[in-house]
Amino acid sequence: MIARLRFNIKKKEFLKLTYREYNLLYELWGKDKEEKTKRIYESMRIQTFFTYLLNVKKDNNVTYQDFCKKYLPFTWDEISKDEKETKDKLENLTSEDWASLEKRG
Repeated sequence: MIARLRFNIKKKEFLKLTYREYNLLYELWGKDKEEKTKRIYESMRIQTFFTYLLNVKKDNNVTYQDFCKKYLPFTWDEISKDEKETKDKLENLTSEDWASLEKRG
């Protein structure tokens, strides 16, 4: 029922879903729910940051990134080693590297 409402699927279409399609839909629903939760927590963290700035000494220069790391870190702020290595590799690719990847694919 939730999947039908959330993804605007008609009842007949929903009943025709294969097991794999249903699992993919369920996974998408979970990711969507997780993103909504993250947005709520991020907005709360921003509000907390501004409240913090109002109640701290003026000479204390804390940026939002510092505040996030030191006072209110969330699990999704940290990038895993594999993700960081992949990101670094992608950022350092040359045009020749891209061309060789395109030939492989």
